[in-house]
Amino acid sequence: MMSAFIHKKLSGIALLVLIFIAGCSYSQDKMQENYLHMRMEMVRKQIEARGIRDKKVLDAMKRVERHHFVPDGYEGWPEHAPFDAIIVTCAPTHIPPALEYQLSEGGRMIIPTGNEYNQELILLIKENGELNQKDVIPVRFVPMIRENGKPY
Repeated sequence: MMSAFIHKKLSGIALLVLIFIAGCSYSQDKMQENYLHMRMEMVRKQIEARGIRDKKVLDAMKRVERHHFVPDGYEGWPEHAPFDAIIVTCAPTHIPPALEYQLSEGGRMIIPTGNEYNQELILLIKENGELNQKDVIPVRFVPMIRENGKPY
């Protein structure tokens, strides 16, 4: 089974697609657990409303493992590493070393990095223990914020 770590939140549909593909997701989000449950229920209803009634898809949504935690995602989630994929949806000024370490061999990480006005979306692929970096496209994401409110 593939595992993915998502720093911050994806849209409900994007998260559901990732969960369905990976079979398991670990996401860091500052939302309360009951809100997460309500959000996933809303996504399920939206999918059904769009006419997706495939029993396999709906059953997979019910049984897939979902793990959420609230701490600062800069340190990743070492207890569940390594991850086959890491998706970061806010921009630190640099790539967090903990996330590099938690990427599995052959794994990929997509992360925006840079300051408030100059950011690049970066793809990292771990091959033979080394990280290969490819700049993908200039972007503008919200900054990655510490618990004290200051950016990383």
